[in-house]
Amino acid sequence: MKRISVSLLYIIAAASLSLAACSSKSGRDSNVSGTQHSISAAEIEKIEELADSLEPYKAFLQGGIPSKGEDESRFLDDFCQNDSDHTQIRYALFDMTGDEWPELHVLTDGGYSIHTIRNDRLLTWYTGDKRQRPLNNRAVLERVESTNGTHYAYIVLDNKGKDFFVARFSEPRRGSKTKHLFSIGNDYDADVKLTKADWDKLTEPFLSIDSDQIIWKEIRKKDGSLNWY
Repeated sequence: MKRISVSLLYIIAAASLSLAACSSKSGRDSNVSGTQHSISAAEIEKIEELADSLEPYKAFLQGGIPSKGEDESRFLDDFCQNDSDHTQIRYALFDMTGDEWPELHVLTDGGYSIHTIRNDRLLTWYTGDKRQRPLNNRAVLERVESTNGTHYAYIVLDNKGKDFFVARFSEPRRGSKTKHLFSIGNDYDADVKLTKADWDKLTEPFLSIDSDQIIWKEIRKKDGSLNWY
């Protein structure tokens, strides 16, 4: 992998950008900070039409039912680390699989998780780092700041919520002697060292995908009740 040419990386990266929507249907600079946007009337109307079907999401956010994962069922509190009052929890409804059915995205102080409903049962579809966010094209972007620079992971999920494609790339802090890095997959030893110009050209398509279609909401109203639609 270390001998892979930069031109080949361009080809792989370009192909990967079409995978997010395609892979999920076979079974979107990103808003990593989670800035909230207003919800349109059409979006509210659609959610209201699905109100009864989305009841498991509401019950989970209220702590009434667990979400079943591969190994265990977990309540909302189990996805939190120290936030027993749920002051840091945010959630969003957004279709990650292309079936026009919204998944429930939950951000806590302990991580990021995606939940879906199958046969009237609430299932944990994906779990990841709390610094991950969904994009408009149904991929997931992770951004981590460190003393060495900024580290990214662009993740495409299949229709079962498993990693289908992963690109990792790092940008050193200004003045640092650390190189610009890029790799495909989870092999951290396979990083390719790039010039800044090549790195910018290679990563710009990933980092330019927006996330404004994901509308994050605080879980609680001021009176402590669930902040549902």
